[in-house]
Amino acid sequence: MAEPVKSIVLAITVTLFLLAPESDAAAQSLTQQRTQLEQQLETLPDKRKNRSKRAEILVALAGVNIDLRAYREARAHLEQALLLYRKVRDQDGQAKVHSALGDIDRYQGLYQASYQHYLEALTLTGSRKVTAVRAEVLWRLGELYRFQQMAPAAIGYYQEAREIYARLGSASGEGKVSLSWAKLNHLEGNLAAAERDYLEAASFFVQAGSPNDAGYAYLGAGKIQNRQTGLSTYRKYLLDALTAFRSSANRALEADSLLALGNLEKAMFRDGDAEGHLMAAKALYQILEDAEGEGNALRALGNLARAVGDNDQALRHYEQALALYRLAGATEKITPLLQNLGDLERWYGRADKARGYYTEALAAYRAALDQLGQANILLGLGLVESGPDTDLALAYFEDSARLYAAIGMVNASNMAREAGNRLRADITQ
Repeated sequence: MAEPVKSIVLAITVTLFLLAPESDAAAQSLTQQRTQLEQQLETLPDKRKNRSKRAEILVALAGVNIDLRAYREARAHLEQALLLYRKVRDQDGQAKVHSALGDIDRYQGLYQASYQHYLEALTLTGSRKVTAVRAEVLWRLGELYRFQQMAPAAIGYYQEAREIYARLGSASGEGKVSLSWAKLNHLEGNLAAAERDYLEAASFFVQAGSPNDAGYAYLGAGKIQNRQTGLSTYRKYLLDALTAFRSSANRALEADSLLALGNLEKAMFRDGDAEGHLMAAKALYQILEDAEGEGNALRALGNLARAVGDNDQALRHYEQALALYRLAGATEKITPLLQNLGDLERWYGRADKARGYYTEALAAYRAALDQLGQANILLGLGLVESGPDTDLALAYFEDSARLYAAIGMVNASNMAREAGNRLRADITQ
């Protein structure tokens, strides 16, 4: 961000607040930051003159641990920092610590404890002060009420925070409040207002030199257009987000944006654009050593190849994706991909391979109590066994029809029963 990240106010940035480190690359980067901060703390002599600096490092270290969801370690660092700030009589420092402690309680669902920490922080900042610390605490109180779906209280705190940020000329602060306001409107179903606020937040973040946060804001606006099936506008916002993430050299989010663009363009029948973006996403995930992300891109490429009738290419992509998902332990992604592979192998007439994929998928769907998944697989198995074992095929069709009916999918149930009826007719001829 344009303003220096030297305290909890900015150490826990909008970006990290919005997105926990889901990818291996993001978690790795945070772990490296933690190691660097721990080394700084070890090498800084524990003397009176260094109390403020040590407190500052402890707070930054706590911020990284919060982003890693290591809340116990973060709380311990913050309690040490609070003692040091009290010794040097730094009320703003104490306010920052209470604010961060409030964040931890909020993330853990301890809303009353969170509220008490935020109130203590607000008291320490002084009611007449126009400071970034006070604005930050007011914004956090707004977030607390938004999390509890108490819109009027959230709006009041957002307004106070926004006024202070405006007086301070803090574009990043105003962007942060606009982003929260957008989320609140999104939650309340005020989609036009939410889209406007997301774009306003992006504008502020661009002005503040925070392209990463601008990218998140564009993604928020895009979600609204996607929900309203405004695909062309959604694509524009995704392209804006991609530009922002490239500008901030955030390769993980650049890859995610490329993947989203490719999937969207497939739905828009822009096959050439889709393939280019998906291939670029695959290459980036490979550089980042993100096996699951690369698997996602390969599966999307397989879906695209299948849509244009290139089943050979689709099969190759799916097989590579499966290997990567197994490597990453992405069990929730493996099962639907097994179904894709079973469908293709059945199309090729390779019953043994199709049966193997379907059987593995069926076991996973049963373990997950997924009736729709089971019904789909049983239908596929019925088609596979229609030649080799007609009795087994009929049983599969009947089980599939029963499961579809149980979840209210009448047309699918009728289709499975009709498949069984056709097979019976063939047998009797």
